[in-house]
Amino acid sequence: MDSVDRPRFEYGEPIGPEDSFYSPGDAELDPAPIARVLIAEEDGFTELREGEATILFLMRAEPDVKAGRANLGKMCLPTFSGALGGVGKWMLARMCDGVPDFVMLLDAVWWDQAPAEQRRALVYHELLHAMHATDRDGGLKFTPEGKPVWAIRDHDISEFNAVVRRFGAWSPDVQSFVSALRDGGAV
Repeated sequence: MDSVDRPRFEYGEPIGPEDSFYSPGDAELDPAPIARVLIAEEDGFTELREGEATILFLMRAEPDVKAGRANLGKMCLPTFSGALGGVGKWMLARMCDGVPDFVMLLDAVWWDQAPAEQRRALVYHELLHAMHATDRDGGLKFTPEGKPVWAIRDHDISEFNAVVRRFGAWSPDVQSFVSALRDGGAV
């Protein structure tokens, strides 16, 4: 990690506390080309392609572990709240030459050792969280300037292994997930 060049603010300050986050330094390990190919080729990313969504990729130097589970990635909207909301957007705009539509955070320790196909799967997963926001009637939302309003999509399923082990594919969400596993050749 120490050999990675981390972007710096104009005055030489690190991006985050103790260099917690940094831009991908090695072109071979950069997730941006993976995302570009997926967005260009996958039907599921038409909204991102047509809406010309911009994504900032940041590597998280320290693993994010909660309840013993590692969070390998996270797709976020670049939102800031409270008194420093405007300052946050200003700083991000200065860093990125404009505020990106999304920020993808990736676990650098995992990423650096993961096989290429697993890195591709993680980027694909995180891209699936990015969506064009809809109104109550299901219509797409746009800004007054005609640009898409972006949102974060939840996972398709939230369930415990123990429930599925005991009751099987008891809900439509679990049934759909099992079907997807079969279609993908995993079962």
